[in-house]
Amino acid sequence: MDNPAQQKFPPIRVWVFLLIAAGCLSVWIYFTEKSNRLIENNNKETYISNRFGSAHGRPVILVIGTSLVEAGLCSCDSISHCLQETSGQNICVIKFWKPAATLSSIKNDLPLLQQVKPSLVVIEANMLFYRGVDEPFLSRYMQTFRDMLAFKNFRRPYNPDILHVFPPMGNLSIDDIRAGLMDTTDLASFRDLAASWQSKGTRFLLVNFPIEAALEKRKWNSPDTLSFYRNLNFLKQKISLEYEGDHHNLNSSYFFDDAHLNAKGNNFFSAFFCRSVASQIKKR
Repeated sequence: MDNPAQQKFPPIRVWVFLLIAAGCLSVWIYFTEKSNRLIENNNKETYISNRFGSAHGRPVILVIGTSLVEAGLCSCDSISHCLQETSGQNICVIKFWKPAATLSSIKNDLPLLQQVKPSLVVIEANMLFYRGVDEPFLSRYMQTFRDMLAFKNFRRPYNPDILHVFPPMGNLSIDDIRAGLMDTTDLASFRDLAASWQSKGTRFLLVNFPIEAALEKRKWNSPDTLSFYRNLNFLKQKISLEYEGDHHNLNSSYFFDDAHLNAKGNNFFSAFFCRSVASQIKKR
């Protein structure tokens, strides 16, 4: 027979200690997560500031986007070299991407953007279509806790040229990583920033980054297209904007998954991107 003494619950002070410890850990993770976000934004601002500073009078092309830019384009220096060969001009390229970013969130996270003067701003067209799904706060905090246990260095300099391997989505539909359509309210603050840039001579190019052919076709043959052109017209009310809307009809061999280009897709699209941007440069 079991000993009744062995079935007693821990003393109340043990539970109180555990609750206090859990509360302290939660607060620690919360402030660490906020601090890491601030550090990340500061690192990105430092990168952008240094790149503009190293341009030394050269025209600066600022590329803004989501993880489609991360996977779809080769390094900044490679694009700069390609543009120099294609256009004959010595160009400084700055890529800025953020997973699931919106144009307004980029503008709000990086106040430095209001102080710089790019010659050309290239915007990923998908940012006028869909919002990315925000990671649930509990998932973010759990990831922060795992990073803390692994002693991850959160102060690493921002480097947009590091290519990550995107795991296949498996049975996950690409629609599962989208959170509805972008609305004009999501673009308002960026449009004001763009108008300020344009008053200083900045030009704008919107580029369609490809997704897998069947999804690309479905996207452009859906009611979503009306929202895209509504958002495009909203931007055009304040800024002059060129649009490179080629649909590339790329099959799955060009992608890690249905959205992110692999090395083969990156090489193909980077060459197309270079030609498109060089064409804009020559128009000046």
